[in-house]
Amino acid sequence: MIDEQRHTKSSATVGEVLDRRLEVNEVEESTRDRNGIAIRCYLKPTFGSVKAHRLEPEAVELY
Repeated sequence: MIDEQRHTKSSATVGEVLDRRLEVNEVEESTRDRNGIAIRCYLKPTFGSVKAHRLEPEAVELY
């Protein structure tokens, strides 16, 4: 069965996707804290406003 929501284009930004991932990811608190720091300090300032469906692998590789 295909998860329709996972495969449809969304207007969500990379920042919104990362925030949601932090909310639902079931990991230890220390891991969540470290991931949150990486997201807030590095990923969101660089990619946060980009529409998630427009993020190109090359942009991440160059980062």
